[in-house]
Amino acid sequence: MAAAPGAGRRRLRPHRRTGRYPGARLLIGRRRLPRPGGALEASGISKAYEDRPVLREVNLTVGPGQVLGVSGPSASGKTTLVGILAGTIDPDAGSVQLSDVTLTDDDVLVETDHRNLMVVQQDAVLDRNHNVAANIAYGLPKDKRRRHVGARRVAMMMDLFELATPLADSRPQELSAGERQRVSMARAIVGFGLGGPEAAVLLDEPLSAVEVGTRVRLLQAAFADIGAYPIPVLLVSHDADEIAALAGRRAALVEGRLVYA
Repeated sequence: MAAAPGAGRRRLRPHRRTGRYPGARLLIGRRRLPRPGGALEASGISKAYEDRPVLREVNLTVGPGQVLGVSGPSASGKTTLVGILAGTIDPDAGSVQLSDVTLTDDDVLVETDHRNLMVVQQDAVLDRNHNVAANIAYGLPKDKRRRHVGARRVAMMMDLFELATPLADSRPQELSAGERQRVSMARAIVGFGLGGPEAAVLLDEPLSAVEVGTRVRLLQAAFADIGAYPIPVLLVSHDADEIAALAGRRAALVEGRLVYA
């Protein structure tokens, strides 16, 4: 008996029911990965929770090497926007592309792990059984040769985020909230240039627990490092002054719509 079309594709499976095409969308695990050097684009993104609109036809384009900063108060839709771009939240309408690869549209939703992007959120999730250096090294490629070369990047990240001794041997539970966020941010970008996920970076108030002056300084240093690669960066924050100090392009979420400065 002939196999049914699509049989054996283990990573292609029915997606949860959605409001757009109930039962028809597919969750895609493996397809062509977005490569560095392209733009991050979203078109017509809309999302509502229990009939309360959060995002209304949001359009954005972040070119390679650009930093787009999006500000807005709590519950304005910033984290929802990041989640949709990252693939952890399914929009009610709209599409997402990265480096000309479609990640979200009416037919498919590519898994977060296969979007080739890095996401850093407010809540730093670290391995409590390993010290600062080991947690940062987790962001290196698994290839032994690249990990050996990457040891220098770990030391560089610890210096950049002011995590050198005596913090280097500390476990996450021994760190402050701001220090844990710095470790998370360092882990996110340590693999750049070594084959790590680097087609785009999404930052959802990544250093919100750090004092504002230090936060801006550390993010400026991080962006200088990221700027060596053709990577689009999206930074969201409730602090419009922070966005103004860090982002080359700025926008605000106002009643669910993205308004550019």
